[in-house]
Amino acid sequence: CPGQVHKLNSYVKEGDEICQVMEIDRLKAIVQVTEQEVGYIETGSPVKFRLQSSPFTTYAGVVHRIRDLGIPDPVNPKAKLYSAEILIDNPGNLRPGMTGVAKIMTASVSVIRFFGRRLASFFRLDLFF
Repeated sequence: CPGQVHKLNSYVKEGDEICQVMEIDRLKAIVQVTEQEVGYIETGSPVKFRLQSSPFTTYAGVVHRIRDLGIPDPVNPKAKLYSAEILIDNPGNLRPGMTGVAKIMTASVSVIRFFGRRLASFFRLDLFF
């Protein structure tokens, strides 16, 4: 712990401070996003998510950064997954290592543009691979 003098081979006296546990008031979560979805996400987009440990509580955050490097999708090796970093204000019950499901809100996209983009990417992938 900062400010503590540690001596080798010595015991701590009863009541002495050995360390301080700092509060985690802001956390970073990593959300895996597919190639098709990453085009709709931008920095500052709001995020809602639920943890597996408390499925009836909804938490909120904001997309802080989208990593440029994609990793292969384990389900579909031809596709890539991108990591979106989410910043979360901790209400006090979130801990590092917790898992859950997130939903990233995007700007409104017309139905024609959305399905047109999906259809175009489907045909392009099938023609070239």
